[in-house]
Amino acid sequence: MILTLVACIGAAVMAVIVAEEIQRHRSMIKALPPSQTVAPHEIDGMLREGYPLVAVLGTGSMQPYIPAGDGLVAWVMVERCDFSLLGKGDLVVFRTSHGNILHQLAQLTAAGWITSGLHNSSYDNTRVYPETFVGRVAKTYIIKK
Repeated sequence: MILTLVACIGAAVMAVIVAEEIQRHRSMIKALPPSQTVAPHEIDGMLREGYPLVAVLGTGSMQPYIPAGDGLVAWVMVERCDFSLLGKGDLVVFRTSHGNILHQLAQLTAAGWITSGLHNSSYDNTRVYPETFVGRVAKTYIIKK
């Protein structure tokens, strides 16, 4: 009985510590303006800026940078950089088996970078490795329907 109570209290304390850490890493976000809305024909101009474009789905985890919407796709300009130059607070795109994800770097571990969406209450289960890293976010665009 006492062990169960201690375990429950320990879990609650751990949840509070994790929530506070997530809030702290959200405050470290690098400056990035919210997404610009563009028409489909404006994509050519975006490509001329010299950054690769990557599509990510707007699920709401990264508002206001990527608004949520039914099937809403954001086009993200990424800058290629060395994985070792990444830092806490950087917004990055990485590949998963479910597609490209744009989230914020929270902590570097031996198992890769831990990430989280700005509006998520927990860290991602997926880690970012050099092999899955696509690039650091330079700009985001939402395509007008």
